[in-house]
Amino acid sequence: MKWERGSQYAETERALDYLNVEEYERTHGYHIAAIVGKDGLIVRRYDVGRHNAVDKAIGAALLMGVDLSRTFLLLSGRISRGIAMKCVRAGIPLVVSKAAILDSAIKVCEKKWFGCSVLCNKCSC
Repeated sequence: MKWERGSQYAETERALDYLNVEEYERTHGYHIAAIVGKDGLIVRRYDVGRHNAVDKAIGAALLMGVDLSRTFLLLSGRISRGIAMKCVRAGIPLVVSKAAILDSAIKVCEKKWFGCSVLCNKCSC
C-alpha cells in the first residue's frame, strides 16, 4: 500500500469505524490504536495511555508478522512527536487520528517524509 497525498482518503475515512467500540463510546476512558491494511483491520489495542496503546498495537502486529510498511496506524488520541517517531521507526508510513496533530509531530512528518492526518467522522472537532 503506497500512501500518497490525497490517496486512499475514502479508505482511511471508512477506517474510523474501527474506533467505534461500545465501551469507548460509552466511557471515553481509554485510547484505541489500530493497525489497518488494505483488507481492513489487522489489530486493535486499548490502553489508558495513547502511547501504550500504540506500543501494544505495533507489538501485536509485529508478532503476527505483518509488513507494517503496507499499513497505517489509526488512533483515537492526539498524534504527538513520540507517536510519530514510533511509527517512523516501525516503518508505518501514515498515522490517522480523529483528534489533533501536535506541532512537534508535524515537524517529524516533514523531516521524515511521513504522513499524518486528522479525520473527523461525527465528532466534535
